[in-house]
Amino acid sequence: DELVVKTSSGNMQLLSSVSVTGDITVSGANGLDSGLEAISTWYYIWVVAKDDATTAALLSTSSSSPTLPSGYTFKALVGAVYNTSGSDFRKFRQSGHQIYYEARATVLAGVTATTETQQTSTLNTLVPPNALTWSGDITIHGTTDGSGNIIINGYLNWVSGSSFILLLLSLTGLGATSGAYSMPTQFEMPYTSNGLYYYVANTTGTSGALELLANGFTLPVAGA
Repeated sequence: DELVVKTSSGNMQLLSSVSVTGDITVSGANGLDSGLEAISTWYYIWVVAKDDATTAALLSTSSSSPTLPSGYTFKALVGAVYNTSGSDFRKFRQSGHQIYYEARATVLAGVTATTETQQTSTLNTLVPPNALTWSGDITIHGTTDGSGNIIINGYLNWVSGSSFILLLLSLTGLGATSGAYSMPTQFEMPYTSNGLYYYVANTTGTSGALELLANGFTLPVAGA
């Protein structure tokens, strides 16, 4: 990310290459903006700068108004990371404003709800409140009927009562022997405080279930 600062001479300077390290166990520049480390908490990663172009990292629970260390007047939001219940940052890689988890995280594990169901608690630990979108993998599972046919719809949306088919598992003519099948796909969808809504519908076949993994999220453009 780039940060524009006004130097002590009154000139504007673009900082386009910044190397800083933040430590959640210390306070101030290159540490927490205030308070002590909290578990099960989202921390926003900021780059802050003085008017002489000195830069530092800053970790804050605020995505808009971190408490700046003394002498620092400029800021840019560059990332977000979740501090887990075990006091560990969830590992990720970042390209621009896109965050990718090093290990995909489970949001839904074999859920079988046949009516619209909301999920927020798990997703809120994987996607920060200020994210624009999030991405993942969804797999629909099911078992054929006695004639070897299976048609199962998986529904997923961020708006209640307006579900759309995200995935269709449809196989026919597989023979009389019953069998279990799966169909995976990738997706990206907007993120809201509603989390997500989902359900499965067994049109033909049985045991319809959804598995959903989060791959990462997209942050808004940095502020300054």
